[in-house]
Amino acid sequence: MAAFFIAASFDLERYYISYPLSQDELNSMWDTNIYTRLFDAFRKGQVYLDVYVDPKLLQVDNPWSSSVWNEYGIEYRWDHAYWDGKYYCYYGAAPVLLVSFPIYFLSGMTLIPSLLTLQAVGMILALASFALLVYEIARFLSHDIHWPSLIFLFVMGLFASVFFSMMTFKEGYYHEGVYHTPIIYGQMFADIFLALSLMAYRDRKHSLYYLAGAGIAIVGVVSSRPNLALYAAFALPLYIGILADKDEKPSRKALSFLPAGLIVLLGAVGVCYYNYIRFGDILEFGQSYQMNYDQRFLTYSANKLLPSFIHFFLQSPAFYDQFPFISCGVWRLSFDDGLYFNGYYGLLLSPFFYFMVIGPFIGKKGDSSVARWFVALFLPVAFLWAFTTYSKAGICFRYVPELFHIATLGSIASYYLMMEHAETPRSRTNISKAALATSVLSAFIGLCLAFDGFDGWLPGDLFGIPEAIKEAWWVFNV
Repeated sequence: MAAFFIAASFDLERYYISYPLSQDELNSMWDTNIYTRLFDAFRKGQVYLDVYVDPKLLQVDNPWSSSVWNEYGIEYRWDHAYWDGKYYCYYGAAPVLLVSFPIYFLSGMTLIPSLLTLQAVGMILALASFALLVYEIARFLSHDIHWPSLIFLFVMGLFASVFFSMMTFKEGYYHEGVYHTPIIYGQMFADIFLALSLMAYRDRKHSLYYLAGAGIAIVGVVSSRPNLALYAAFALPLYIGILADKDEKPSRKALSFLPAGLIVLLGAVGVCYYNYIRFGDILEFGQSYQMNYDQRFLTYSANKLLPSFIHFFLQSPAFYDQFPFISCGVWRLSFDDGLYFNGYYGLLLSPFFYFMVIGPFIGKKGDSSVARWFVALFLPVAFLWAFTTYSKAGICFRYVPELFHIATLGSIASYYLMMEHAETPRSRTNISKAALATSVLSAFIGLCLAFDGFDGWLPGDLFGIPEAIKEAWWVFNV
């Protein structure tokens, strides 16, 4: 992290934005991003964005309809939330509070981070939190950590989960980072939450502190990417295990959860109040009022279960005769009921993720119910994430890292559960070979997906690293 900020100090124009901004700069869709506008709003003591609003939006019955915009020649702001004559940011505010304000005050109230910096800082933190969580999963499910295999699975997991596609750097133009930033921070907080929950289960003496930290992290998740609050399900067996521990006094167990409970309660009150003063609804984060498609009537219904599974778990890719050989594909189903379809890659077409599927069924009578339930929850949570995402949005390459991250964690956890309960050295060897082969193949699939045409890497991105990768496969200037 220190190295990044030192490097950034030599290129202030790229990594920072001078503040305050003029009204013309705030109004510009291209010179200023929505996170900068959100910082500006908070700095001015308000929750709505200080930008121009076309008065005609107040005069029409449906200001969220693209056909209405075209009919009346209305000027609108794409992917901003509009409500009652004001524009709002429906992306989570945590990155602004965690990064933008500290940089602003440390710079003497003259600089705020650019969208590139928000993404880069988040990626550094997300990388560290992912490493910590993989380590804690290994400690929880294995009595003896084999460091070479742990490091190998971590590295392969980074590529299998398409981790690096959470950040965008389009040859210096990174406006699309507004979509990536909430995912980066949401995933980072989710990994920290689960890692601290595992620490609390393992170290009962200091569980109070770990649980308090987990409480802060889950508030960070909701304040970044609310749908990733599903990670709380993974902690339920751990928390039940702590409360069911007969060796601990009930009063001590209750006390260990008290600070965490208060933190979550205060965080929930804060988030609900923030939603209410913007949209008049404590559970409305602004997604329903996006200025892209009319999303006010999107609902959860049983008819969306099957297409959710087909698209997110079975969607076949497009194939090419040169690197990258695979990219996301699109199926149009006659019974589709989603908002948009921009391509996906089915989870079950990545072989390493089958560990997540079969892991919970491997063991023997008397196994720790906490460990078995912990591993068993990854598959249903992955499907629940797919269902909620399909119901309230659709399919899109940007959603691949979220689902594949859950699958990667679940597969690593299943691997350690299987290794722990293998009865013979030969069984352990076979499991290790299967993990080696499937993780390498899944990592290569993830590397190909990182170049997806919708929002993937371009040859000039990331200081030319993708170009070097392509050239390694004898693909030049493409």
